Parts: sequence; structure tokens; C-alpha cells
Amino acid sequence: MRKEYNSNPVEIDYKNLIICYLSGNITPDEELILNSWIEQSAKNSKFFEEFCLTWLATSSLIPQNTYNAHSTYKQVSGNLKQTKKISAKYILKIAAVFVGLLAIGALTSFYFTRHYFQNIPSGICIFEAPLGSRATAVLPDGTKVWLNAGSRIEYSSDYSYKNRKVLLIGEGYFKVAHDPLHPFLVKTKSVTVKAIGTSFNVKAYPGEKEITTTLVEGKVELKGNDFDNQCFTYTMEPKQTVTYIEDKKLFSTLNNKKMVGEKSIQEKSAVKMVASPKTIAPIVTKIDVKTELYTSWKDDRWIIESQNLKDLSTLLERRFNVSITIIDEELKNYRFSGTIQNETIEQIFNIIKLTLPIKYTIDKGKIVIESDEKNKVIYKPAYINN
Repeated sequence: MRKEYNSNPVEIDYKNLIICYLSGNITPDEELILNSWIEQSAKNSKFFEEFCLTWLATSSLIPQNTYNAHSTYKQVSGNLKQTKKISAKYILKIAAVFVGLLAIGALTSFYFTRHYFQNIPSGICIFEAPLGSRATAVLPDGTKVWLNAGSRIEYSSDYSYKNRKVLLIGEGYFKVAHDPLHPFLVKTKSVTVKAIGTSFNVKAYPGEKEITTTLVEGKVELKGNDFDNQCFTYTMEPKQTVTYIEDKKLFSTLNNKKMVGEKSIQEKSAVKMVASPKTIAPIVTKIDVKTELYTSWKDDRWIIESQNLKDLSTLLERRFNVSITIIDEELKNYRFSGTIQNETIEQIFNIIKLTLPIKYTIDKGKIVIESDEKNKVIYKPAYINN
């Protein structure tokens, strides 16, 4: 049964209250009580920060589907007794452990066990999902993070309820703990996403010329610079996707192109593509999108809709840590739609073969795709000339 807290500080169990805060189960009234207590003294603030650091070391060892706040409370409380004898820096060192999360079924033949926290000498914490895996974690403020394959976040070792800033390299989904006084910031190589308490996805892989933000619920604000190095700000609404184009030539092409093939697809899904109004911001937006098309990579059912084979191959390379070569250039423009669940990479290509004119070979993590000339006429509707 959940404890009810009143305004009498003598009766409040602040340790348990912090556990509720970090696990995302705290009520607005309880959060006000906790914030007030933290602000009362430097001793309280220090205790809260040390508790968060210990939480990071402890929670990273707990499988997501077996988490229990009460047992974790006992474990963290025990660790806090030792905290009095060691420094926060030492806590961060022991926090550099492998994260032992359980796999979701046999989803695409890889597991959630190959990601881990790191702490480097500069005081920066790193949470990573290597190629061929995905990762999930809860930050000290209660914000939940999912990382796609080949991604990582970096944040300062003093990350707390006051300092909520992370650097994203790759793709991440964030369910931000609500805190109107302290915005949550996701910095990428070109754009910063500012949120209060919301759910959104950011894709910003190195080497790609686009940074895509998809807002599921709440509100976020994008900040960046245009091609003349002038700062711009753009506020997003739910079910909206905004793509920041880093390449001036590419943006000019997208902004001026009528996109005959793209238009037909977007009309069917009630998506409108517009340039940012009355601004020189190099962004393209889509409204009323199916957000699951941008976020389902983190779930046990990965939904793909009208993805060209070239981009799909890039996604599969990261997801399975394989190398994919498409021999015939024309094949890159064929599009695939489907839902992937539990399939291996070979099973996925067997499914793709049912809708696209391809044949493929797999050898030691290398996949080569060629045209199946006999089926080109049959599968012509899946081809879109970009």
C-alpha cells in the first residue's frame, strides 16, 4: 500500500519519497514536499545527490521487468550507509557496470544485455547501446530513456533534478519526468530539444545529414542555427515530426521539389509536409503522423511503412550488426511495409522477397542483395522513383 504524506516533516520518510521520485511514481504533492526539503539545507541537497548516484549504480543491475521499489529501497538504503565513508567520485566509478536487462522475447534475435554505463575521468557518464542491441534505463531524475542500436547518451556526473541535460549520439526515445522548473535538454550535433514533461523520439546518427524529432505527447522546443548561423526556435505539437536538414543543397532540393511520389503516400496517411513558415530555419515538418512509425523500434513489434530498401538496409545493419550491399541501384527505390516481431535477419529478408523483386545471399554477417529479374514486373507497384 502506498504511503500518504502530510506536511509534518517529522513523519515523512524522505528516503522512500526519493525512491518514488526516481522510479517515476511520485505524485505532484509529494514532489513539492521533496523539493522543499531539498532546498532547506546543503545537507539535504547533498544527501539527495548521493542517493541518486547510488541509485544509478543499483538500478543498472535490476532487470526492467523485475523492478520492485520496496526491495530497491532496501538495497539503496544499505548502500547509502557505505556512502558516508566514500566520495561521490568513487560511487561513480563503481557505477560503471554492465546493465543486465532481460530480452523482450526473441525479438529480432538480439538481446538487451550488451549495453552499459561508463564513467570516464572527465566526469561524464555514458550510457550506450552497441550495434546489434538496444538499451533502456532510468536517469536519476526519473526520466526513462530507450536507445536504439549504435547509440549513446552522455551526461555530467552531477546530473540531478536541477541539471537535466544529455548529449545524444544516435537515436533515443525519452519519457521525461515532469518538472516545470527544470527543463530537460537533449543536445545533438546541430539541434537542442527542450522538454518539460513529455515523450519524444530523436534520431541524430553521425554521418547522416538529417536530425529528426518526433513528438508523441506534450510539447517540445527545437533550437538551432540556420545556414547563415542565425538562431531559430521552433515549437512542436503532438503527432508532429520535424526534420532538421544539415546540408544546404539537400534542403534546397527538398524545399523546392514537388515530390510527386512522396505526395501520394502522404495523402493516404493524412500527412502534410510543409516548410517552416516565415522562417529560414532549414526544417521540414510533418503533421498528424503515425508516431509508431518513428518509435516502434523500441517495442516488441517494429512497424515499417513504405520504407525504401536503401534506408531499410541501414536500419537493419544497425539492428543486427551486419553489412548489407545492394548491387543494383534501382532496387534502392523499392519500398517495403510490414511488421517485424521475433524474426531473424534471414527471416526478414525472406519476407521482403515476398513483396520485392530481390534475391540475396548471407555469409558471415555480410548480406548481398541483387535483382530478381523475373519478378520485376510483378512487383513494379512497390517501386517509387525518387
